[in-house]
Amino acid sequence: MAKRKNSTTGTDATAVTISSNTEENFVRGGASTLTPLEHREISNQAAKDLFETSKSKSTDGEPAKKKKKPNKTKVVTKTEKPKSDKAHIEQLTFKKLTVGTSLLGCISRINELELFVSLPHQLVGVIPITEISDHFSEIIQQIAANDDGDSDDEDSGMPELNNVFRVGQWIRCKITQLPEFEEKSKKPIELSLKPKVVNEDMVSVDVTPGVTLGATVKSVEDHGYVLDLGVKKVTGFLPKKEAESYIVKYNKEQDLVVGQYVECLVEKKSKSTVQLTIDRTKISASNVDDPFSRITSILPGQRVSGAVEAVQNNGLVVKMMGLYTTTIDVSHIPSSVNIESSYKLGQKVVFRTLFTILNTEEKYIGGSLLPHVLELDVPTLAQGIKSEKYVGDVLSAGSFLENTKVYRVNNTSVWATLDGVDGVTGYVHISRLADERTPNISATEGDYKIGSIHRARVLSYNPVDAIAVLTYQPSVLAEKYMRVADIEVGSMVKGVVKKIIPAGVILKLSEKIQAFIPSSHMADVKLSHPEYKFKVGKKFECRVLRVETGSQKVILTLKKSLINSEFPIFKNMEEIKEGDISHGVIIGVRKNGCVVGYYGDVTSFVPGSEMTEAHVPDLSTVFNVGQTVKTTVVKVNAEDRKMYASCIAHKKKKQEQKQEKKKEKKKLIKKEEVKEKKLSHKGKNAIKFVENHNRLKAFKDVRRGIRYFAYVSNVTSAGVFLQLSKNISARVKIGNLSDEFLQEWKNLFKVGDIVKTKVFFIDKDAKRLEATLKKSVVNKNNGKEESDDEEKPEVDNDDDEDEEMSEAKEESEDDDEEEVPEEDDDDDEDED
Repeated sequence: MAKRKNSTTGTDATAVTISSNTEENFVRGGASTLTPLEHREISNQAAKDLFETSKSKSTDGEPAKKKKKPNKTKVVTKTEKPKSDKAHIEQLTFKKLTVGTSLLGCISRINELELFVSLPHQLVGVIPITEISDHFSEIIQQIAANDDGDSDDEDSGMPELNNVFRVGQWIRCKITQLPEFEEKSKKPIELSLKPKVVNEDMVSVDVTPGVTLGATVKSVEDHGYVLDLGVKKVTGFLPKKEAESYIVKYNKEQDLVVGQYVECLVEKKSKSTVQLTIDRTKISASNVDDPFSRITSILPGQRVSGAVEAVQNNGLVVKMMGLYTTTIDVSHIPSSVNIESSYKLGQKVVFRTLFTILNTEEKYIGGSLLPHVLELDVPTLAQGIKSEKYVGDVLSAGSFLENTKVYRVNNTSVWATLDGVDGVTGYVHISRLADERTPNISATEGDYKIGSIHRARVLSYNPVDAIAVLTYQPSVLAEKYMRVADIEVGSMVKGVVKKIIPAGVILKLSEKIQAFIPSSHMADVKLSHPEYKFKVGKKFECRVLRVETGSQKVILTLKKSLINSEFPIFKNMEEIKEGDISHGVIIGVRKNGCVVGYYGDVTSFVPGSEMTEAHVPDLSTVFNVGQTVKTTVVKVNAEDRKMYASCIAHKKKKQEQKQEKKKEKKKLIKKEEVKEKKLSHKGKNAIKFVENHNRLKAFKDVRRGIRYFAYVSNVTSAGVFLQLSKNISARVKIGNLSDEFLQEWKNLFKVGDIVKTKVFFIDKDAKRLEATLKKSVVNKNNGKEESDDEEKPEVDNDDDEDEEMSEAKEESEDDDEEEVPEEDDDDDEDED
């Protein structure tokens, strides 16, 4: 015994295991050789006797010694265990995966025809709509057979995955197809969610209270739902009261539908029927107490207990239920826990199974001790508070983290804590530490030693591992876009030509994002030789037409008519109103009209009668796909996603606006005429008013083309005589009284009226002025002196009319002696 003690005294603290002289019935990860009933009887006893050793036997052939009374207080201690080699802790990698591997996953994205699922250890898979439930598969087959998805029957319509799944939902799935290792970055891991696939190897005897598994709704009954568990000879029933909390919180208060997938917990079992619940609180807290009769019945997502068999700095080895070896990788142990000091050999731990690989010669079972996995919930963020939003939206790809602190380093990776975030860990691969190659990293020295702080950018988030995959590369930190969803429709982006293909041009926007310019959007006109314009490496600034996050596509345009359009862009039908104008591109020409595309998924239909003012029998002879047109919204229904527009409505509107302007102008002229009539004065008050406005001190101050106020001093058969001031007069001939021919013009002018006039002829020697009262002349170029080239009314130099002017002046002087009314100081007068 002394020798055994000496051999274990120096046991390596990083690799301590339990050994037993008793031969184990179950090798590492192997299957039980007992029948289910025999195993059920002895399993509990086997768990209790896990650490007991059998009595040593004589090996030298000597007669057996007399048995001594056993010492009840004597126990096998750690020092009696031999030193062991370091245990192998399983970390799931792509190379270890096989078709038939079962995994616990979390939905990270929902598309129309598939679910994207985050898997343990930063793996990602896809579940096609045909691998969700038998009911959904039947619907898809019917649609494919009919080749018509527009059926009026709701039950035969395409299932909307957004209504029956949610981002962040936990699921159990099985791998159905793996791409080749060389194509893993291009092709996804294909998964199945169907219970008959995922649970096919589970036996009915192991469907006991505490077991959780995935199921689909088979039928809806009056008092609950019949669920398909995928286990032979077992039927599940879900009472409606056990579905209420789930429906309210997670199912938009809508009842479950046939074919819908749910995670459920077995509460009771009666022969071949089990009563289930989908209450998330019960599911997260349930434990499987009865050991599974065979290893193939172990499914991912089971909350179980086990005894620690090995403690290492890279994880734990646990004997689940005393029978099945399970490994827990360091990435699924809370980062705040010191593994070697917190876990002891033989210590009982409660964990949840992550994955099972049971169809290979060597079996693998992985587990997790992370709190959010144990609870099947979201991790905590700041101050222990759980986010109501999906954490992947909080730590979205492309977002920046200012202070990440390195807390663990190995040969290929760095782990970091995130400032202000408790339940999520940062992970940086060695290739993402810097732009240049990093040959090696150390935990105690260098730029990335433990305790060093770095600015990081989020590349992705895995909800199963609660790990944010980060980069420290300066070039990536400087990039504008990290994901397609960051690019805004209608915005201007810069890119470099990467490749020219017959359909268009591929532009590189960033290290990870490429965009496409269709041939119809290379320019406003069709290019015969686009290769002359688009040379590899040449930079272009384009406008974003569409962003398809599902297919990760970005469509751009280089049409100047769209890029330089003065009108707002149409990208959201909810914001468009009748009468709005925008440029669009014809994407379809029909017999009765054209389909016009805008930005995003916004389109409109323009009837043939609204395409052009002239009648065109065949629109294709005038309009072509790719042509830019200016459209005016005639009718829009955002709810039905329908919009009607016109290519000539803006012209009609312009004509209407012209007519309105003419009407307004006429009204204004009439209004001015009324105002002028209000300015009727006599005698000194009239002269004073005119002099105050004209400010003419002498004849030399009069300027041609300037508008003046004038006082009608006399009306004769030769015309109207005006006073611009007390000593300055002007004559208006009959032809210059109005723009229109006036037969009874004398009735329109009375002595004492104040009018607006313009002087168009000045005779400085004779001190004679010719003026006009035509509105078209008086209201033109107000305040600017007329040029010599401008057309003016003709001037008559008759001497008889000169005499009339002098006579008119004398009459006006006589009027000064007449009694005049008080001056009207209305605001209208001041404005004029």
